[in-house]
Amino acid sequence: MSPLSYDPKTTVGGAAATLTMAGLAIGLIAGLVEPLYAIIAGVAGIVVAGAFWFIPATSWQPRTIARLGLGLVVGAALSYALARLGLLPQGVLGPR
Repeated sequence: MSPLSYDPKTTVGGAAATLTMAGLAIGLIAGLVEPLYAIIAGVAGIVVAGAFWFIPATSWQPRTIARLGLGLVVGAALSYALARLGLLPQGVLGPR
């Protein structure tokens, strides 16, 4: 099989999967507190992912940390979109 072909059976595991899920959780919780915090978490995720994605691999894996940023972006976008659609509460600090 060509190394450039897409294999749908490949998965992300270990520390990369853990940090991705942690980023998703942080992004969702930030959006539950306040939708503006979801935007801030998304921007922070973009910065983290962009900063660590292009660092060459050494003894520690920078792409593992970049997965945290990707999780933050996805979690924050999901939280913000669901809050704007009215499927999630507007936030603890929102209007009552």
